[in-house]
Amino acid sequence: MNEGARQAREAAEKAVPKIQAAVSDATYWLGYGVSFAAVFSYKVVTELAPEPLKTGGRDGAQAGKKAAEDLAGSFKSPSPEASPAPEPGPAM
Repeated sequence: MNEGARQAREAAEKAVPKIQAAVSDATYWLGYGVSFAAVFSYKVVTELAPEPLKTGGRDGAQAGKKAAEDLAGSFKSPSPEASPAPEPGPAM
């Protein structure tokens, strides 16, 4: 039984760096692909789109940014400076 446990531990020790490398590579390529797609799409639209579409896109982006900031702000807990300290109640 000890021999089996030792072999399993050795196999796991060899596998962990390979798994970490695979996850790291996958994360890199995911970031690369998302960034490429976003920037490529943006550049194509900005080069080929008529001016009203560009203006609408800018206005929509600003509205989306504000809505996301408002939503994120509603999930954050208020800072200690923002809320007054509670009044002490009567001593019992």
